[in-house]
Amino acid sequence: MFMRMVSWWGILCCVLLTANACKTHKTTGKSPKKEKEITFTKNSLKITEIADKGLIKIQGPTKTLEELSIVVNPANPDYWTGGAQVPLFYFTTTDNGKTWKYDRIKNGNTNVLGDPALTADKDGNVYMIYIGGWTDSGIYCQVSTDKGVTFPGKSTDVLAHKGLIPFEDKAYPCADLSDNPETQNNIYVAWTQFSRYRGISYMDAMYKGFKDSSIILFSRSTDRGKTFSKPIRLDTKAGSATDDDHTNEGAVPAVGPNGEVYVSWACDENIYFVKSTDGGKTFTKPIIATNIVGGWEIDIPGLDRCNGMPVIGCDIAPKSPHKGTIYINWADTRNGTDNTDIFIIKSNDGGQTWSKPIKVNQDDTKRHQFLTWMSVDPTTGYIYCVFYDRSRTKGNATEVTLAISRDGGQTWTNEIISEKPFTPYNTDFFGDYIGISAHSGRVRPFWMHWENHQSTLYIKKYDEPGKK
Repeated sequence: MFMRMVSWWGILCCVLLTANACKTHKTTGKSPKKEKEITFTKNSLKITEIADKGLIKIQGPTKTLEELSIVVNPANPDYWTGGAQVPLFYFTTTDNGKTWKYDRIKNGNTNVLGDPALTADKDGNVYMIYIGGWTDSGIYCQVSTDKGVTFPGKSTDVLAHKGLIPFEDKAYPCADLSDNPETQNNIYVAWTQFSRYRGISYMDAMYKGFKDSSIILFSRSTDRGKTFSKPIRLDTKAGSATDDDHTNEGAVPAVGPNGEVYVSWACDENIYFVKSTDGGKTFTKPIIATNIVGGWEIDIPGLDRCNGMPVIGCDIAPKSPHKGTIYINWADTRNGTDNTDIFIIKSNDGGQTWSKPIKVNQDDTKRHQFLTWMSVDPTTGYIYCVFYDRSRTKGNATEVTLAISRDGGQTWTNEIISEKPFTPYNTDFFGDYIGISAHSGRVRPFWMHWENHQSTLYIKKYDEPGKK
């Protein structure tokens, strides 16, 4: 999601940064209980393994790295790739976190802004979807054919045009990991198109009186990201362009076991759902899967802004008793504006009917949990959610929780996975989403920790028993 206030520090760092691209660095240190430090370049990037806590810590090269995405590679779960902005970076390990490679995402044929989002197909190709927006707006894709080690520096246009009218924002992809030979390895992308993005002062001045709206668009690639189809519209009622609950936002796609395509998003205190049974060529009309009480725009003390927008996933695990079940995960304030909670609903009939909301966070406090993201392991069907959590703290002090369900979302365990609490400040742009990916029992939550107005990124190495 585009920032209401542009980080000029991020722009300056983008210009001045001179990191050594894609050099491999190993951890050092003999004791697994000590931090093992990987320093890439002076004043640039530092990765530290906190081995006794199963954490990977990423610091720099700018003061603010946020809006995170991560993917565990289906072709080899020892490979994981993460993305962060600003500027737009990727981080890849090829050996389950022992060594790392990183670089900026560069683009020879258009501008790069941010909103990184990652997916990977069955063959291990990694797809980075991002937005442009400093001068020209668009949704772009770069494909790594070496499992995320390098990206080509040239993009494929999902949808691009000159200028900032309309404005393409917050795209998210998924790869078809089903066994359907007609759709397998298709790449699907859904996003919001603003007729004009409000809240940017110079755009407000340039386009005063312009009729504003937001719609949900969808595109697909059937040739491993070389080309994308002409976008189709999924919503039937345009939202506002004010970047609040009246705006159509938070579109995320998912794939079912037979190659079905599902998309959910939020607007006007509702979560909408559509599906396709022909590989994303056509979709059903939107239905309301559930209410998002209080709307997707949530007020969390200490954050400049926060959202509870939905994340969708589906169980495609061959031996799962819940195979085919669709899940939607979100946050809302139905238990009070001072008590944001995390919820999930599920459908066992392809999205025709939905369960009542199930609470994911297991505390009984009147404290906030927020910014959830979800991954459904395609090999086991287990569901994993990561979110920020204040159930054990006071004031604005914040921790991070990993929630796990192994019975189709009916019951949940919660575990604090952050190294220590932190206190955010609403003068900092916190970012609009975090990430998590699970495959073959490898679960990798990815989040931001804020201290002294600077972000540090963390990845948790959580493995299901017997899956190390």
